[in-house]
Amino acid sequence: AAQQMQGDPSKSLPNHRGIREIETLTDALQQLIRRLLHTEKEKLTFERLSQRDSLTGLANRNGLAQYIEQLPIGTHSIYLCLDLDGFKAVNDTYGHALGDLLLIEVGQRLKQLLPPGGFVARLGGDEFIIVLTHQSVVEAQHLGEQWIAHVSMPYHLEEQTVHIGMSIGLAEQIAGESLEQVMHHADLALYRSKQDGKGCMSVH
Repeated sequence: AAQQMQGDPSKSLPNHRGIREIETLTDALQQLIRRLLHTEKEKLTFERLSQRDSLTGLANRNGLAQYIEQLPIGTHSIYLCLDLDGFKAVNDTYGHALGDLLLIEVGQRLKQLLPPGGFVARLGGDEFIIVLTHQSVVEAQHLGEQWIAHVSMPYHLEEQTVHIGMSIGLAEQIAGESLEQVMHHADLALYRSKQDGKGCMSVH
């Protein structure tokens, strides 16, 4: 009877095989969690990098689209499309490495005059765009003239003195216009600036 009360001793002993299986599953779960966290970190890093121009550090087209999406509905926006004058000649004369340094410096000069709330991006090549949300058209024109003058000052790169200019096309976004529409209008104004002799600004 005493033996019956004590029961089978083997049943009270830990099942070592079961413990090993639990440990194995726990390790696998921890490894899975670490991989998921690492993957999420890589995803966030990729998303951040995918919105930045790898050369200048400015926003790229994806970054511009992201910026526009987060603007409150009805925000008054003015778009300035900027294109460098004489950049191809710099590349042809001094090489692409110096051309890249020039683009980096141009990006810095654009940022130096960027007012609070302003946004600047590099769309590719020697084309940039600036979005202003707190300025009137007249104020934006004044800023555009300052950018032209600032970007047109000489650059001292790798013992070379380089001169370029800049043309601007300005368009005000009206209610109901999409990003593509206002960008098209700014592009048309930029084309007119190029046709008018470069180094100037046109308003759509």
